Amino acid sequence: MAKAKGAAKGSSKLPAALVKNALAKKDARRAALAREGFAAIADVHALRTKIADDFLAMGRALVTLKRREVYEAVGFDTFEALAEAKLDLSATRAATLVALFARLDAETVRALGVDRASALMNLADATPADDDVPALMTAKLTLPDGSVLDVAKASVPAIVAAATAFRRARGTPGARRGFTVGAVDPARLEAALRTLEAALGHRPVARLVATRKKTGADVTLRMTLEAFEGLAKRVGRAKTGRG
Repeated sequence: MAKAKGAAKGSSKLPAALVKNALAKKDARRAALAREGFAAIADVHALRTKIADDFLAMGRALVTLKRREVYEAVGFDTFEALAEAKLDLSATRAATLVALFARLDAETVRALGVDRASALMNLADATPADDDVPALMTAKLTLPDGSVLDVAKASVPAIVAAATAFRRARGTPGARRGFTVGAVDPARLEAALRTLEAALGHRPVARLVATRKKTGADVTLRMTLEAFEGLAKRVGRAKTGRG
């Protein structure tokens, strides 16, 4: 009986070739699943970039609609009323889309994603210093309770919570600090960019930077050196002509 039992046990062992084949199939399936997973990750990144571009394009269109003469021409007393009635956008969401377009360049929004970019704008408006989104992206902020927020590693909810904490510490929940982008500044920037585009033959990259200045927001402008030289020459000729 002992020999028979041993023989039965030995006969149940899979041949080495079958084991190797099974492992190879398992590895092949895992590799196939990995390829499928990485392809899905690439799709999400591509779609997130498209979403960011779509939101920026919406922001550009909303800047046009925010002009008083435009929203009145299409039958509304306020921009907010137009956004809610015609676009199904809340006033807050519409303002966020305008700010994304006016305050951030496309590369930043694509890199961060719309939600994180919006949260960082919220944080920049809440901190006591004249912070902007690029400066905050890698900052380590000391919060009102003494804890430190590593912005680069923080989640979107954590960033939003930090902004709320700064506002509560000032005793004005929900209120922005004394410097921000004015309501008409995006439209002013868009008009100036159109003038530059007509003069230069291409559209420079520009964004608004919130300040406490009575003159309104600052503007950072990015263009090629050749285009900048051309602009300087045009300004020089215009001044000479007026003289």
